[in-house]
Amino acid sequence: MLLLPLCAATAQAAPKAEAAAAPNVEPMPAANWLFVQTGSGFISDGKTLTIQGVGGQTLMFTDRPERMTGDVSTAKFVSYWGSGKDDFEKDPPNATVSTVVNGKTDLTVVELRNPRLNGGNLTYDIRVLGGTLPDMGSR
Repeated sequence: MLLLPLCAATAQAAPKAEAAAAPNVEPMPAANWLFVQTGSGFISDGKTLTIQGVGGQTLMFTDRPERMTGDVSTAKFVSYWGSGKDDFEKDPPNATVSTVVNGKTDLTVVELRNPRLNGGNLTYDIRVLGGTLPDMGSR
């Protein structure tokens, strides 16, 4: 399974209006959130990364001093990309793409921009920051 941990700056998890509309949604305070997206595989041409079979939920968590967890639908995550004071459009997040190549775990660090969700596929424009991203990977 493809794991795509997104390193994020300060972000708000769910707007207060959304939280008020759904009783099981709790507004999360601004924090240094990390996000995780999974999929059944990916393809890349070196300029884009498409997560195939992307999970319907994007997981999120923080670390010390206040440990919090949550999730947001992947569609909402994409729609929030350019929202907020420190949004990802202004300050693109880095992500680690974890794959297994020839029995060895391979980690590649990329910068993510311009997410596009099309059915079960999520495509980002990327810039490779470290490592070598294979053309494809699967679980």
